[in-house]
Amino acid sequence: MNKTVRANMVDELPRDPDFFNVVYACNDIGNGNINSGDGYRFRGRGFMQITGYSNYRKMVQAKWDAVHGTGTKDFMCRSSACDKNLDNIANDLDFSMLISLTFWKAGNTNEKANEVNKDSIKAVTRAVNGKEIGIDNRTLYTNKAYETLKK
Repeated sequence: MNKTVRANMVDELPRDPDFFNVVYACNDIGNGNINSGDGYRFRGRGFMQITGYSNYRKMVQAKWDAVHGTGTKDFMCRSSACDKNLDNIANDLDFSMLISLTFWKAGNTNEKANEVNKDSIKAVTRAVNGKEIGIDNRTLYTNKAYETLKK
C-alpha cells in the first residue's frame, strides 16, 4: 500500500478522500481496492452513516427504485453525477430518514436495541457497521443518551 493517508481534521472528523479509500478498501462491505475510490464514494452518510457499496446498493438504490421507480436516480455508478446523488443522502432530510429507518429495520436492530448494556450496544454496532468499529465511543455516548432520555 503506497497511499499516504493524511486525515484533514475538521471538528475531529477526517475529510481526506485518501483516508476513506484506505480505511474502507477491499473489505466485507463490497468496496473495491484503494484506487477504486469506493471508500470515499460509499463512505457513511445520513443519519445511520450507511457505509459500503453493498449497503448502498441494498439500502439506498433498491429502496429508491421501489419508491420512485427504477432508473429515476442512480447512486451506484462511479461518476460525478452519482456522487451528487450520494451527497443528497446527507442533504435531503426526508430521504436520509427513509433510508436510515429502512436500514435499521432490515438489520432487525430494534430487537437488538431493547436493552442498554454492553452486549446490546455491540449487537447494534455489528448490525449497523458490520463490525464493532468505535465500540468504546459508541458505548460511552449510548449510555449518556440513555441517561438523558431516562430523566
